[in-house]
Amino acid sequence: YDQQVFQYNAPDAKTLTAPEQTRLALLTAEERQQYYMAKLCMMANATPAPGDAKQHQLAEAMTALNGFPVSGKPLVDHAVAAKIAMCNLENLPAGVGAQYLPVSNAIIAAPDAQRVSYIMHMAHEMLHAAQHSHGLLNYERDWDIRSRVARNLSIESAAFAEEMMVA
Repeated sequence: YDQQVFQYNAPDAKTLTAPEQTRLALLTAEERQQYYMAKLCMMANATPAPGDAKQHQLAEAMTALNGFPVSGKPLVDHAVAAKIAMCNLENLPAGVGAQYLPVSNAIIAAPDAQRVSYIMHMAHEMLHAAQHSHGLLNYERDWDIRSRVARNLSIESAAFAEEMMVA
């Protein structure tokens, strides 16, 4: 899933140099994903590239969250310490505004013209990253449907509460 998301958001082949195109052809799918992540993402404490509006939106969200000492700063601190990649991607699956990808240790979010909405999405997903770091996003194989539903409700209600604290 992660590889498909990044492949779908890959830089247009026309913008890549011939050596980059050759190099990409030789990479495994996982290596190609890492290459795309290096192009499309930034770390929570990174300085955005000049002129990169997507990275500037990410950096602005991190700065805004850092300004909330109780609800936002601990999330940003965790994202920095856990080396979570922040990715502002144009093309996400239908119905997904943002998502934490545990396998890639990345938060993906679609650009949002609504500044507050974008910041809230980032806080929500950063909380999921923190939950994952504490082993709270896993399913047990022998759980029944009630256990799975209760787990989903508790995980999402905590993230939604974080959004409301930030709002």
